[in-house]
Amino acid sequence: MIRTSLIRTRALAAGCCAAALLALASAPPAAASLLESPSLKLMQISSFTGTINPISVPFGDGFISTGPISLALDPSAINLFGLDNVYEAGYIDVTLILSSPLLSFLGENPKIRIIEEGPTSVGYINPPDGPSPSSVPHGGGCDCGCDPGFDFFFYSALTGGGTVQDGAFAGAVFHNVNAYQGQGMLGSWIVKPNTPVAWTINSSATVTFPGGYVAEGVGGRGTLTVVPEPSSFVLAALGLAGAWCAARRRK
Repeated sequence: MIRTSLIRTRALAAGCCAAALLALASAPPAAASLLESPSLKLMQISSFTGTINPISVPFGDGFISTGPISLALDPSAINLFGLDNVYEAGYIDVTLILSSPLLSFLGENPKIRIIEEGPTSVGYINPPDGPSPSSVPHGGGCDCGCDPGFDFFFYSALTGGGTVQDGAFAGAVFHNVNAYQGQGMLGSWIVKPNTPVAWTINSSATVTFPGGYVAEGVGGRGTLTVVPEPSSFVLAALGLAGAWCAARRRK
């Protein structure tokens, strides 16, 4: 009797271990960085515009205002934005050229590379087996100027920042908490190409200058757009080809 009970206990323990291993095998692998995730769909940023509110910066023996800081895309850099449907996250890597009245006075246009990632929430406009698009208000709270022809809108709260690379303020570190809102396509889980993605700097953003001074409450807003990478076009073509073949087989 004791031997039979022991065998049953060991069998039950082995079954529990097997179930736990199976659950671990089916779970998505943890990524140290979102960039390592195979489900991250990156797209090339084709434009990036916006303005950062004036910042009071150390200058000489005191402080001076930068004036409004305009942002432009550095076309010589690799600039990417993407979404991850498995981890429900977003990612951006963009290099920007800065300009402002103070920078013009100094004859400078420094660059900064911004890298951010964080959680993304999604609202479905035309969900599978759900209500028709006409019964769901377009945008559903999205203020990105949503247009017909997309499947969901997204809101990404991305944290990160970057360091000014050159000029009088080289080494100044921006720490950003940015909100990105835009439109996406369910079939490929990419941002809808050539549609605006609105971005807004959260009021908790800061700039830390090399001397230790910290400018707080930095704000700003603007838009970016993306275009599909060649691989996105290939995947879309394969999807259409598969649908056509399936339709042919049903005939």
